Amino acid sequence: MQAKVFKNTSVYIFIGFLPVAANFLLAPIYTQYLKPEAYALIGVATLFQTFLTFFLSLSLDGAFGRLFFDFEKKGKLKHALLSTILLSIVFITGVVFLLLGLTGDYLFSLLFKNDSFRFSNLGVWVQGTTVANVLFLFFAILYRNEGRITAFVIVNLLFFFIPVAGTLAGLIFFGGAPAAIIGRAIGSITVVVVLLLFYFVRHKPLFKLDYLKKCLRYSLPLVPYQLMFAAFSNIDRIFLERSFLPHAFGVYTFAIMVTGVIPIYLNALTNATSPTIYRELTNGKNFGLVKNYNTAIVLSTLGIICLSMAGIVPAMRVFINAEYADSYPYIAALFLSFLPYVHYLVYCTPLFYHGNTKAFPVISFFALVAGILFNYFFIPILGIWAVCLSLYIIRIVQMLGAYVFVKRYQYQGLRYIEQKKELLLSLGIFVIYNVMLLVNTKLKIVSEDFINLIPLGVFILACATFYNKEVKELQIALFKKKK
Repeated sequence: MQAKVFKNTSVYIFIGFLPVAANFLLAPIYTQYLKPEAYALIGVATLFQTFLTFFLSLSLDGAFGRLFFDFEKKGKLKHALLSTILLSIVFITGVVFLLLGLTGDYLFSLLFKNDSFRFSNLGVWVQGTTVANVLFLFFAILYRNEGRITAFVIVNLLFFFIPVAGTLAGLIFFGGAPAAIIGRAIGSITVVVVLLLFYFVRHKPLFKLDYLKKCLRYSLPLVPYQLMFAAFSNIDRIFLERSFLPHAFGVYTFAIMVTGVIPIYLNALTNATSPTIYRELTNGKNFGLVKNYNTAIVLSTLGIICLSMAGIVPAMRVFINAEYADSYPYIAALFLSFLPYVHYLVYCTPLFYHGNTKAFPVISFFALVAGILFNYFFIPILGIWAVCLSLYIIRIVQMLGAYVFVKRYQYQGLRYIEQKKELLLSLGIFVIYNVMLLVNTKLKIVSEDFINLIPLGVFILACATFYNKEVKELQIALFKKKK
């Protein structure tokens, strides 16, 4: 990985982070204008948007991201592929809108305890935001994969600032969570309509059924996986919304949103690195570069988890309304729950690349069942903490399931997914932190904020000693310029 590649990748990560991080960056403002009970409505809207995304996209973004490289040097055919996908999603959106228009309010009354959220009043606006997000993603993938960094930056900045402006206008000038939801929808739709018009003025709209079939052969096996993934990723909030009062749901949803910086970062990171990874695996010449990427993904994410644990709660005490103080105890636990998920992503690399996508619904099914059972048996005993701890169970099952399929397809010998030392580091961080937390809970020696510094200390010490070689290799790979 040369310095120029690293520089471009860094831009893709940072800029790609902005649109999906809007809620995280708006957190201080939300807490000034919304009580936890009102913020619960934002949480319900987010739940609906998460599941609706997969029905509208049918995972075609994954297919386009992968098949792009088969059409990379075929200009007209590449745009025919994208045009086919965009038109298909617009058609799917229309069908879903009709179905939800007829049955949405009844379904929402069954699914959500909060009777302020129905399809006819807010759900329709959330659908507008969702389809805008889905369509925007294809433009981001196009410009990223083409290496058009300026276009990538411009569209991402537009899709960040205009929806945020709409959200703030609704929140500040009209008041309340419903106005914020509507304002974001208007801003998102506006940007995407402009992008569609700009694209189709330059490229004639085309629909090729063969291209759609090719995409669906890749994407459809991912749909049940992603729906189950969405289910177990949000199972904590699903149980909370149904089982606890709006205040508890709002507080926990806020904690999830704050710790959501990790999946947002991982999403931006994988979107930025996957083109290079797939290109190098296709060329079959530089597996060492892929290994460097995966090591950078793991170590950088562990570092951000540890840094976030150390700094976010103290920052929240300063910038976040005190009414959300009940969310503080969940922050560290939720951050640590991402440790096994990081390693799961590395094991997924060969499964995605070689098209073994049928493995993912199986992995998701067992993870979902494990999460449901844990919540069912332990909520009466542990309350909300059972909901939080179920995320550990789910993500450990994910990681182990991915490793089982790696062994089944005989990929375990691939050097670029080797991560024994990184697994030991994650385990060390988890064990040392929880032992110290348990001791401090009993003896009350230091503040909880000090205990939250321990993972960062462990990470820095490990990188300076046991992982010194890996860190130096990454520095050389990332920053050394080609002579």
